[in-house]
Amino acid sequence: MKRILLLVSALSVLSACGEKPHGLKQSNLLAHDAETDTFLLDPADLKNFVLNQRIGRQQVVKAVADLQQSFKNSYIGYELKKNLIGRSGDEIFASCNEMIPHQDTFAAFEYYDVMYKCLGQFKDTHISLHKSMNPTNITTGVSAAQVFDGRLYISRIRPKVLSKIEEIQKLPADSLAMTLKPGTEILSIDDKSPDAAIKELEAYSSASSDLARESYAASDLFSRRYNYPSSSDVKLSLKLKDGSVKNVVLPWLFVVQNGSVESHVMLEDKGILKSSDLNPDSAFTGSRGFDTTYSLFDNLENQQDYQNGDEDTIMSTGISDLNGKKICYMQLNSFDIEPTDDYGFKVFSISSDGKKCPLTS
Repeated sequence: MKRILLLVSALSVLSACGEKPHGLKQSNLLAHDAETDTFLLDPADLKNFVLNQRIGRQQVVKAVADLQQSFKNSYIGYELKKNLIGRSGDEIFASCNEMIPHQDTFAAFEYYDVMYKCLGQFKDTHISLHKSMNPTNITTGVSAAQVFDGRLYISRIRPKVLSKIEEIQKLPADSLAMTLKPGTEILSIDDKSPDAAIKELEAYSSASSDLARESYAASDLFSRRYNYPSSSDVKLSLKLKDGSVKNVVLPWLFVVQNGSVESHVMLEDKGILKSSDLNPDSAFTGSRGFDTTYSLFDNLENQQDYQNGDEDTIMSTGISDLNGKKICYMQLNSFDIEPTDDYGFKVFSISSDGKKCPLTS
């Protein structure tokens, strides 16, 4: 049986360069109160705080070198990758060094972007990056997209957020929600083709297969913690159900209840809206961020739910609509697989008490 090593790369954010402001600890708790969305420092001290979070380029170079040594010592695929994907670990890390931008200092999220792109070259789903300082999540009124038959479709939207955007942009009520309905085809994103936009994000994924990389990147197009946009809004060109084309501009947003202060300050400097700009009530976003209450698969035709002996729903099937094109949908809710003697596999559902139940037709 093929041996797979689960490797978690525990990379801490390196010590900030420069002298710390007098009496100021490098703590997000000291700098920002997420509940009230207020900074506890005056603008000058806040700027010093953020500047002192930055990482020197030589520290990033050293971090890549330390990571390479760690891989050599513990990653079983370091040399095997030459036969699997045509590049050895040494060759991959040589390109990692080349991709470090030529700038004096890095924000933590820029440092993580370098590491994501470095690890992504191994094309191994079992490699992940543990972050000691999490950048905040950016999103917009569209939550996620999905590729079907080579075309990109909206798969999930945020109705409450779209309603607030309509107020800000003085648009008729529900006009955005009707235009951005799940199942609407996306023709371009910021004048890039869907394929080009997805390829840009695929570089940050260490997924093992082309299909998985495409799927992960598509789902991150409108909600992610890496590769922040260069502008404060995103322009979409959409093909509506009647065949007409409509352009929509949506603001990027970030949630104030989570993420590092550094990322908050940087995004505000770019003019990106924060959740409290839409609604100051913290209940608008909640502890887990913006709502995602309406998806492509919420209203399936001919929906069938299959249950196990404990009456747990283990699989749902149905028909969904993509701009008038019908697609079959199947979702396994909780399952496990085991190899069989004839090199096949069996699929088991997982009951509420953890028991494995073979799936039967």
